[in-house]
Amino acid sequence: MIIGIIPNSVFDLFNLILKKRVPLRFTTAKMKNFFVLIAVQSFFYLGMAQNVTKTFRNTKVSDDFNQVQNNWVQTNTSQNVFLQTANGYDVFRKSENNGFVLLPKEEETYDFFDAAVQFTFNSGQGKKQSAGLVMQAQAGGNGALIIEINRKKQYRVRRAQNNRYVNITEGTDGWVKSKKIKSTSEFTLRIATNDRIYDIYINDEFIQSFTETELTNGQIGLYIGAASQAVFKKLVIKSDDEDDQFFNTGPALTQEQIFTETIVKLRESIQKKDQLIAKLESELRGKTNNTDSDSATKAELEMLRKNVRMQAITIADLEDQNTNLNEQVSNLQLFKSQVKENENGDIIINLTKLTSSQKQEIENNNATIHMLNLSMEKLKQENQELNKRMTTMDLQLNRDLSMLNQYEDQFRQKDSAIVELEYQVYTCKKNGGLPVDEPKPKKKKKDKKAKEMEETPEFEVEPEQD
Repeated sequence: MIIGIIPNSVFDLFNLILKKRVPLRFTTAKMKNFFVLIAVQSFFYLGMAQNVTKTFRNTKVSDDFNQVQNNWVQTNTSQNVFLQTANGYDVFRKSENNGFVLLPKEEETYDFFDAAVQFTFNSGQGKKQSAGLVMQAQAGGNGALIIEINRKKQYRVRRAQNNRYVNITEGTDGWVKSKKIKSTSEFTLRIATNDRIYDIYINDEFIQSFTETELTNGQIGLYIGAASQAVFKKLVIKSDDEDDQFFNTGPALTQEQIFTETIVKLRESIQKKDQLIAKLESELRGKTNNTDSDSATKAELEMLRKNVRMQAITIADLEDQNTNLNEQVSNLQLFKSQVKENENGDIIINLTKLTSSQKQEIENNNATIHMLNLSMEKLKQENQELNKRMTTMDLQLNRDLSMLNQYEDQFRQKDSAIVELEYQVYTCKKNGGLPVDEPKPKKKKKDKKAKEMEETPEFEVEPEQD
């Protein structure tokens, strides 16, 4: 969870207020609230100045990239060209869709450290190129912090998690321009972190502080942006052989303890700054101020007020979660003590009965499953037998059909031969070889009346004599 980040322009606003020297009583109540909010926001977000004061003495890594093959990947594909050159580790990301994270082959993880990388951009790739450091990288690509710089004198802090990028810094797509960044091609990016607080330095100039409490341990690597080419010249990582005192004290802490210590840490930080807030208010009463603020300042103040409200909600949520966890722990401890001391025998009896009942139910279910499995096996065997019989019948039917077809072919052949022979006999008879049997004309059938007339004799009537 990101606790906070604040732009340097707030500090410039404080300097402007201090230089005007207008007594606080001449300012409006609204402006007074703005000043107090700015002060609270600045101290809460730990962004006023460098916050990592620890000095790291032990150099864990000092890589000048003259033997890249030992610890870094080398490849030449349609998307990436990562090769060792005489100048260093030349990294070219051809894809214009997204950047690429490069992690060393040695899977060394760090909790608190001081890491610095030197690199130079290829000027031929344009001003949108970006490169930087990857920190707290998790196994399997499940999370990482990315701090990168482009050639427009801008920097950006992002969290990569579950194939998504979340911008931590404010600005267009997270990019923040800083007057402290002078170069446009050669950079030294340095990150110092302790107690989950991160300080950003670019070319030995302090730029920004922010706090991260979710990603607390991971690998350190390199980052190359989309359509970018850079030559990494040196990577140095320093740390100490001691435990981080913010969370990792003693055995592994539960989520409840982490929430509790986070809230305590934030409260202590605010309480330690209360005196400084009061001192600022006292100084503001003796200073002058121009009550007319430009629109940009008003918008920035409104954003800060919104951030304060959001952080207050976050703390309230954490306190609620902490309260719920405390209640759960108390209930579990009470139950544990009751079972241990056997003060409540009903609990054990009920648990025993419940276990026996569930065991019997499981056995019954297993018996039912066994019977169903036997039935399924029997049905499978019957199905196999039916399949065999159907296969045999299909084969017999195919054979019968084949024989029938053969008989039909033979019949047609014989019939054709008979017709041919009859024609030849008729031809021979006609040509004089044999007498031709002319077909006899068919007798016409006489109807019944004609037959009767044919059978009845005719009588002639003699004429009468005078």
